[in-house]
Amino acid sequence: MTVSARPKILFADDNDAVLEPVADVTCVEDGEAALAACAGTRFDLVFLDIHMPVQDGMAACSSLREGGYAAPGFALSADLEVRDRAEYEAAGFDGFVPKPVQPRELLRIV
Repeated sequence: MTVSARPKILFADDNDAVLEPVADVTCVEDGEAALAACAGTRFDLVFLDIHMPVQDGMAACSSLREGGYAAPGFALSADLEVRDRAEYEAAGFDGFVPKPVQPRELLRIV
């Protein structure tokens, strides 16, 4: 993957407190809006909250992968019990980021 100096990132999360830009960030609030954003833009990274209204992150990631969207995708969740890694991988995620999101963790991924 070739990444520009300022990567394009999609951040889908229904909690605005998490949506602090670290690059050229497009912020949406649900999985359906994430799919619409990805239809018109090639993002370098995609972060999807697991629990969102309209469509959750698991379903959104599965839809993106079925449509051939190849950007690395990371699941976000504040759940105390992290799902089995195999569940995230089966949905098409490349990794998991616990919430609250730590800026250092985002920078490591970016």
